Amino acid sequence: MRREARWWWPVSGRCVLGLLFGCLAGCGAGSPEDQPAVAAPESSGLQMAEISGGLPPPEPTAGTKPALPDTSGSEPLPTADAATNGKRGSPARATSSQWRAWATALAGGDVTAKEAASDSLDRAAAADPQPLWAMLEDASPEVRRGAIFYWLDRFDPADAEAVTALSRRLTDPDPAVRAIAMSAARRFPVEALMRALPQLSLVLADREGNAETRAAAARLIGSLDAQGREAAPALMEAAGGDPEPSVRSACLLSLCRAADADQAVAALQQALQQDAQASIRGLAAVRLGKLGPPAAAAAPALATALADRDETVGRKAADALAELGPAAVTPAVGKLDAADVRVRRLAVFVLAKLGADAKPALEALRHRLADPDDQVKQLAERAIRRIQGAGQ
Repeated sequence: MRREARWWWPVSGRCVLGLLFGCLAGCGAGSPEDQPAVAAPESSGLQMAEISGGLPPPEPTAGTKPALPDTSGSEPLPTADAATNGKRGSPARATSSQWRAWATALAGGDVTAKEAASDSLDRAAAADPQPLWAMLEDASPEVRRGAIFYWLDRFDPADAEAVTALSRRLTDPDPAVRAIAMSAARRFPVEALMRALPQLSLVLADREGNAETRAAAARLIGSLDAQGREAAPALMEAAGGDPEPSVRSACLLSLCRAADADQAVAALQQALQQDAQASIRGLAAVRLGKLGPPAAAAAPALATALADRDETVGRKAADALAELGPAAVTPAVGKLDAADVRVRRLAVFVLAKLGADAKPALEALRHRLADPDDQVKQLAERAIRRIQGAGQ
């Protein structure tokens, strides 16, 4: 496996910083109105408590110095010169215990120790990187964390062996290792991501794991578009059953890209009808509208959603229903007699937006001219004029 020889700390520090704050880049994210306004999950990103000593803290701003943990009484860590027999620039073969100690320090919380370990690993890997790759399979999670952290920005995406080694860590028993592996997977070539679909599906199914890692897996699947169709069942299962709204929303968006239209419509309709989170129901309505006529089967569900307990969801359902064309006419007409005046207003609005397609609804709209609500009457008048004008 090839290794890119370049200085590490500023690059990887920023990369893992992104993980710490749950900032794995979105794949397949929709437009701003698609994004549900949900609270960040408690376990987003790499949590400091998940690893021994944590991963690197945010880089200090200008004029400040990073706070170092109290290391009094702890055993001294190996220094950079330990890998060079005291002569910097002349790498010597490191022992197994040195490799493991450096990797452990790299995943620890002592900034000074990290820098020393990084320097030592750079020099030792220059002579032979294979022991560091082998440590991805080490029995100690601390060692695996350090090893995968080291390779995160160094591995060559064109190196099939390196990609395979990192892919195996997508289902690592340790949640921190899995999260770093998910970040590494963003650099995988398409073919490697397709081979990793079974692992990504397993990540989605792990409801006890890190929520941001599951959401990242969903986004990676969506980034493959139709080539990710193999993982559509896993996306559908998580879209309907994951405990975290951020994961459910990521799955719904990826289904719109990776799944067959029928599968996407079924998942979106289920979310619209059953999800407890208003933002997810609103997202489902918006995406059904974007699918347009292929989502015609969801017209009755969207019409029912006009009465959603959250008014924003009801308005989004109305907009979406109007995008479905003739399939929306009958369900909308069925809501013109609703007891809830808000629903009657939205139903008239939908028929007005449908224009000429809503011509079969003219008689029902004329009955609304006697509606007890003045706004419904006004909307009905406008709808009738618009439909008749569009038909001329």
